[in-house]
Amino acid sequence: MVFLAISAGNVSAQQSKILKRSGEPLMQATAAPVHPPAQRGGGEGAGSTIFGNYCENCHGNPKVAEAPSPGTLRQMSPEKIYSALTEGDMKVIAQSLTDIQKRDIAEWVGGRKLGSSASGECKIDAIAQSWSVISGAADPHHAALAMNALEKHLIRHDDKIALLLTPPFDRSAHDPGYIKAYPPGIRENGGQYTHGAIWSVFAFAALGQGDQAGDLFALLNPIHHSSTPDAVACYRVEPYAACADVYSVAPHVGRGGWTWYTGSAGWLYRAGLEAILGFHVHGDTLAIDPCLPKAWPGYEIVFRHRATRDTVTRYEITVENPRRVSRGVVAAEPDSVKIAQGAAQIPLVDDGRTHRVRIELG
Repeated sequence: MVFLAISAGNVSAQQSKILKRSGEPLMQATAAPVHPPAQRGGGEGAGSTIFGNYCENCHGNPKVAEAPSPGTLRQMSPEKIYSALTEGDMKVIAQSLTDIQKRDIAEWVGGRKLGSSASGECKIDAIAQSWSVISGAADPHHAALAMNALEKHLIRHDDKIALLLTPPFDRSAHDPGYIKAYPPGIRENGGQYTHGAIWSVFAFAALGQGDQAGDLFALLNPIHHSSTPDAVACYRVEPYAACADVYSVAPHVGRGGWTWYTGSAGWLYRAGLEAILGFHVHGDTLAIDPCLPKAWPGYEIVFRHRATRDTVTRYEITVENPRRVSRGVVAAEPDSVKIAQGAAQIPLVDDGRTHRVRIELG
């Protein structure tokens, strides 16, 4: 079972490189921010950062060649430290980092456990798992393990909910923050917190896992919670508004919470448009790089580009998936002109005309 714990510190890009070069399990050294409801857990102090502990840990270690003092290390740039290390040093430092991570990620000040597979509550958190992928810090193997663990432990397909964390906070003697003020299974405390769950759509798509991204998007889509009279009676909120949260414990499993007071709707729209359909506008360039469920034969989208107030240029885009893959653009033809393979980069023009773009996956 692979868990990515929550950390009060951050893993630098150089630390990520160290772990990648050493072959150590990056899952134990990839951090994401603690979500706000849990931030009060460090009330007596936020604890030491991973890089600070790295400085202390490698100084005086005879296995690390000429390790400078902590004071000297803090004055050196991470790039200089990284470039001076040998492959042997990498192994030692990586082990130090993983040891530090296993201790510090799993402990708050005073040894209180949080966000660890050894914890009694909050063993796994969707935000930490997803951001190990979105941040680009985790190597592909460990990123996939992180999302496999998320899918196994946090997505409940039968109940159509995606938990933020599990198990919820309930009887812990320590205070993780106002999150514990909610009953177990409600809102952030082990319910579906939709804003956080949407990050997982982005993470699955980043891994090229179109089936998982599409399934989770469908599960989060409010209309799918109202397809039958029984579902309507269970969900109990508007089927046309993305809700902030869904309850996860009896007798209210599947009941929607706040609806209009949420940023979830905007992020759910972006997850569908950007993560799954792969539609991105960057200045005067349109990039198309879909990550689709394999069963999808394709899709069509119309984009009205307005570069000036008086001119609207229409782009009619057809994406074909004849080989039933999730990702991989093999052909891109704006106005029947072939361009390079890979993520399709379509120059946007401002001529008020209609342009047709064909994309083929394979």
